[in-house]
Amino acid sequence: MAATTGTEMTRIVVDETKCIKCGACAVECPSFCIKWTKGAAPVTSTTMCSKCGHCAAVCPVGALSWENRSLEADFPPIRPELTVSEAQIEQLVRSRRSIRRFLPGPIPQAKIDRLLEITHYTQTSGNTQMIEYLVLVTPEQVRKYAVPVVEWIKAKNLPYSQYVTSQWDVGQDPIFRGAPVVIIALSPAVVQFGMPDIDGSIALTTLSMVAPSLGLGTCWAGFFQLAVKEYAPLQALIPEGKVCVGAIMVGEPVPVHRRLVPRNPVKVTYLS
Repeated sequence: MAATTGTEMTRIVVDETKCIKCGACAVECPSFCIKWTKGAAPVTSTTMCSKCGHCAAVCPVGALSWENRSLEADFPPIRPELTVSEAQIEQLVRSRRSIRRFLPGPIPQAKIDRLLEITHYTQTSGNTQMIEYLVLVTPEQVRKYAVPVVEWIKAKNLPYSQYVTSQWDVGQDPIFRGAPVVIIALSPAVVQFGMPDIDGSIALTTLSMVAPSLGLGTCWAGFFQLAVKEYAPLQALIPEGKVCVGAIMVGEPVPVHRRLVPRNPVKVTYLS
């Protein structure tokens, strides 16, 4: 059973010794790739599969997987004891803070690897999985690319130009806030399908939620993200054929936040 994403082919494997012919996989398939007749094992009729994995995730007996993938290693069962409560989710969302003061020490690469490993499981438009990452991992690299951001802000005479330049001139870093690591999300410059700008935002938002579990804090690098779109010295950092779809500072936080803070009331309109 062939499944395609771009030019990549993956065969969906049905273990008929396990399959109970319930049809759950066919009903769940969002692309209608899997056809099922009552009393028979499922079959694939098209090549529109996006490799979302819903079929394997919903199978009650673990009968579906992909060719060259391990069912137990790549499709592990969900552990109910790890399901978070509503209260835990609320605190996670409300306690996330943008960090603008970081400890100066380096971050072990293994910790950054783990941060990105968890992050890359987040959703993408059409399951296109186009987001890649470029990581500045030394203070020298971070400082090097802060300089052209300041140059761009000065040249543009933006509303915040005076603030940025005055802080920079007295030795502060309003661009990357002294973060030891900056992670830049990349996508292909030209895409035929998908929404990479949104995917980049989703990925880095997810990263910011994962980071505290690893003892890290984050803050969006908005000045860099604006400047890299049009300033050649910064565009040289981006690999050919790629564009920046987000950037975020990462490091061990200095402040310890002890309370949640309020937000404006939510505004909702329900259509009747």
